[in-house]
Amino acid sequence: MLVEISALSKRYDSTLALNNLSLTLQSGRVIGLLGPNGSGKTTLIKVLLGLLRQYEGSVKILGEPLSDRTKAHISYLPDKNHIPLHWSIGYACGFFADFFDDFSLDKAHALLKQLKLDQSKKVKTLSKGNREKLSLALMLARQAKLYIFDEPIAGVDPVARDFVFKLILDNYNKDASILIATHLIYDVEKILDEAIFLANGSVLAHSSVATLTANVDSLETAFKQAFTKSATLESNPLESSLLDSTKGAL
Repeated sequence: MLVEISALSKRYDSTLALNNLSLTLQSGRVIGLLGPNGSGKTTLIKVLLGLLRQYEGSVKILGEPLSDRTKAHISYLPDKNHIPLHWSIGYACGFFADFFDDFSLDKAHALLKQLKLDQSKKVKTLSKGNREKLSLALMLARQAKLYIFDEPIAGVDPVARDFVFKLILDNYNKDASILIATHLIYDVEKILDEAIFLANGSVLAHSSVATLTANVDSLETAFKQAFTKSATLESNPLESSLLDSTKGAL
């Protein structure tokens, strides 16, 4: 199993960011981590990356508890530029090649050529869109086991979103999985194999897109229904407890 999470909870002071969350992720899948802002997506990602160490529950990657060794299996694209502005594109490639054992300079150069990014250019001279393309190229040049994208299309023009998705699907390690965290469900639905619905730090649903949309017209509609049902149960504890008591009896 690629990722195994059991009874994961994370609290920031009085705020419960992740609430007894359990799920498993297999290899070879494109997975959506879907939910509104503040639902716990970024907190979950930070746990997987080893950036948050104080939490309750168990998290394993490829059967191992989180460590520097497991972090090396993950290629991560944050939602903000993370490359120093004074670097050149070429220097960034060299830095990544030195830092990550699974980084391919040849693949990085091919991606930069495809994206029409000049290696002599400084990062500070690039437009916001081209900085995002550079980050994407550096991420995809790795042969990781899990690629995590945090809101990869939030700042991308709607016309360019299909290009971004095609670039991702054409260039990631096919033995790996992709985890895309986003609130833009409509845009990402067409490339997903499965989806995780997240709200208030809890998993509302996790299944294949085909299963989640079997009785509705879209993944977005399925999420809205799951979110509405969850909100109704939270506001009616008696109904929630009755449903819990019948689980496994149906």
